[in-house]
Amino acid sequence: MAHTGSVRDAPALEEAREFPLQIEPWDEHNRALVEQVHPPDWTNPTPRGRYQMVVVGGGTGGLVTAAIGTALGARVALVERHLMGGDCLNVGCVPSKAILSAARGWTAAREAQERF
Repeated sequence: MAHTGSVRDAPALEEAREFPLQIEPWDEHNRALVEQVHPPDWTNPTPRGRYQMVVVGGGTGGLVTAAIGTALGARVALVERHLMGGDCLNVGCVPSKAILSAARGWTAAREAQERF
């Protein structure tokens, strides 16, 4: 069953905030992922003066942009309302690569068995 809405029903994340992503399956591994990219005890920092750069979105592009800006000496604010890493790192491109790799391995093993 898909996990939708709130992470409040997960015992390890009782104090977590709500977010509208679907995380499937809602098992110990995905709960650990959410704890890392959406910490339950997170409090938004108080803005410190002016920033030279504000990056909206903590996906792959936003994380790289913020890191480069910081490396160049800019005061950078990174704004993300969902999971740090974005959809690609958390539920899209990267996880699907592992699934595709496993499927290719399964197919290769099955085809090897059929040859013998």
